[in-house]
Amino acid sequence: MTHQRKSTQAQPTASLARQHAFETLLRVERDQAYATRVFHANLKRNPLPQREISFAMELIFGTLRQAPYLDFLLQQLLSKSLKDTPLVLKIAMRLGAYELLYLNTPTYAVIHQAIELTQSKQKSLRGVVNGVLRNLVRLLEKNQLPQIEDNESNPLHCLALKYAHPTWVADLLGPHFTAQNFTTWLETNNQAPSIFLRSNPLKIQTDDLLTQLTKTGNNNIHLCPELPNCLQSTHSGHVTQWPGFSEGNFSVQNPSAQLVAWMADVQPSSHIL
Repeated sequence: MTHQRKSTQAQPTASLARQHAFETLLRVERDQAYATRVFHANLKRNPLPQREISFAMELIFGTLRQAPYLDFLLQQLLSKSLKDTPLVLKIAMRLGAYELLYLNTPTYAVIHQAIELTQSKQKSLRGVVNGVLRNLVRLLEKNQLPQIEDNESNPLHCLALKYAHPTWVADLLGPHFTAQNFTTWLETNNQAPSIFLRSNPLKIQTDDLLTQLTKTGNNNIHLCPELPNCLQSTHSGHVTQWPGFSEGNFSVQNPSAQLVAWMADVQPSSHIL
């Protein structure tokens, strides 16, 4: 499996985002809580700047999406079962492994922050998280990450693990697909969803909206060539906090809904029933 690290720069207060992500993931794992609800509740108690909200959400939902594969890697680096590992250590290692594999964060920052998170809960475990993540870094640098061996007795489980899905998904859906189609579905299903915006031409030109959002840190946004006034973004964060939202410069709208309005070609004298 290849890993493309996203272009994400650590911010001066990134540790605050990691603390939010850490606390949220602990609750999700311990109490089977909903990540979104826990994170929003934490934000009400301890607000974060917009950039840090985006970073925290990337850590939370990225780690959750990749958890089965991250756990596979971590298990190869541990001397005992990951299931028996203290929850604090498991979550800190998952977060650190996710950053190392998928985000463009300096290695020293990832390891240092993982140690800080661990010792904030259980100081005696900091050496373990330090050792595991450093070993993971060495494997990454040598391009020697542990490989998931194909299992002829259950190839669907192997596919699910390679694309970070629980095995019950393979049991439920795998028999209904060919191997190639199931692989494509698994790969697509684990991608971060896009947000589609419709600019308000009475307020702002679409190009100007794109510039405004890009200047404030939304680098994963672009024009949709198929539709006028449409922008597509994979940026994390609260869209209601994006510049221009409260002023009515744009709204969130699915492309299919935007297409209906565009094809209707409503004129100034038209009446819409």
